[in-house]
Amino acid sequence: MVLTRRHVLRSGLAIGLGGALGARLLAGAPALAQSAGSLITEYDFESGNIGSLRPSGNAPTASTEAARAGRYAMRSFIDQKNSSVPFRTEIEYFPHFRIGEEYWVGISIRVSEDWIPTKSREILLQVHDAPSDWTRPRNPMVFLETMEAARGAVWRYTNAWNSVFEGDIKTQKIGFQKELGPVIPGEWVDWVFNWRWDWRENGTGFSRIWKQGKLVADYAGPNCYNDVTGPYLKFGVYKWDWKDRNFVDTVTKRLVYHDEFRVAGADGSYALVAPRGAVAPNPPSLSVS
Repeated sequence: MVLTRRHVLRSGLAIGLGGALGARLLAGAPALAQSAGSLITEYDFESGNIGSLRPSGNAPTASTEAARAGRYAMRSFIDQKNSSVPFRTEIEYFPHFRIGEEYWVGISIRVSEDWIPTKSREILLQVHDAPSDWTRPRNPMVFLETMEAARGAVWRYTNAWNSVFEGDIKTQKIGFQKELGPVIPGEWVDWVFNWRWDWRENGTGFSRIWKQGKLVADYAGPNCYNDVTGPYLKFGVYKWDWKDRNFVDTVTKRLVYHDEFRVAGADGSYALVAPRGAVAPNPPSLSVS
């Protein structure tokens, strides 16, 4: 199998691709500007599959129906009435983030052209905790969702935290929550996230978000859970109300695409992880718009 600018691993954090280790440095890869540092991981789905990304619920596929760059993107679809899992088609990305360390993540997301707002929200990207006891109820510590508002569908970002050791939903708090503009059907939206994970109120945690090159959130404060094991990333589509196949909603199907997924550590930058390709990304702004 030929690896084509898809799966870059460093620092011993190797993940298998089809049962084999796939590692490749990006010599000659396009850059937005001078960008020091190196990528931990990159997926562009140009292999025609999702590689070693682990399905959660139904398995997403690589599709040529829409792509931010190249020919392929990851396609996530749920049918409330007919899918094996009516509420979730996602992947899980490992390794775990480490508490106290900084990371950069870039990704592009596109909802289907027939997307309309519904009374039931859906998460399209989340950072999920990894508790020692999975039987205790919790919400994801970070999630990017679409939701219905008075003016139509909007993006909303939520960042929760919990200083209680291995605490549950009763002790978690919302540190930051913000609507991030309208959801435009059929539009690729480029996202860059810069996080330093810290659950302490007087710690060094922060969350910065760029949307289409504009800094739309810059939060300093606690942003994760006080767990033994750090969190991990998931993306796709998760619509929890559809756990009930008889839940009455405006639609019964959801279709989302993800592409240009990159992760870097503290030595990363916007330029290193931002979506690229045929459509040039916007240069990053430095103040919240």
